[in-house]
Amino acid sequence: MNLFDEKFMKTIGTNLKYYRKMFGLTQEELAFRCNLSTSFYKTIEAMKAKNPGIRTIARICHELNIPLDYLTKDTGYRLFEHYRNVHMFEEMSKLTDEEFKIFTDALTLQYKIFKDREKSLKKDEEYRAWLI
Repeated sequence: MNLFDEKFMKTIGTNLKYYRKMFGLTQEELAFRCNLSTSFYKTIEAMKAKNPGIRTIARICHELNIPLDYLTKDTGYRLFEHYRNVHMFEEMSKLTDEEFKIFTDALTLQYKIFKDREKSLKKDEEYRAWLI
């Protein structure tokens, strides 16, 4: 499951540009602060990056000193509400690649279970409405 779909990246790119400009930073300055190449940062902001990775997005938010939810608002992805605390970002950066993959796989599974449950409840509501 790719969490970074087109709608998601469009929202992130638009919001990144807004907050970067709000703080008076150029793309080059923000990329440098995040230890990213300018060209890679530009692909994220231009909504052309297919999967920049949660660590990259978290690093950008950390440098802008904003919660991740500020970039992901209006996407419908509530999974990222778990990432609000900057200290969690710091702890996540200490994970090995294998540990991080296990962590993200668990969150992805949790999201899938949540969406399946949401669909099931909607069907139950529709059935009950039909009975009445």
